[in-house]
Amino acid sequence: MKFSELEECPICGCAEYYSKEYVYGTIRYIERFDEEEAENGQLYDSLNTKNFSGRCYCSNCDSYLGNKINDTVSKLVEKALKESE
Repeated sequence: MKFSELEECPICGCAEYYSKEYVYGTIRYIERFDEEEAENGQLYDSLNTKNFSGRCYCSNCDSYLGNKINDTVSKLVEKALKESE
């Protein structure tokens, strides 16, 4: 099986995953003098990513699921998929 074929975490069933990306740069956080919330939609626009390995993890159980760039699944995922058949 390929990573792109996963629809959920085979270990816990969670529908979300995350990757760890390293970022660098400067943010400009806008505040108001009257303490009302200011628009900061552009907050992360000037950040740059570095060293994205493609490794992805389950958002719920933090299990390593596989590599998105290589489109491969981890040994743990392969085992879980075999057990569920």
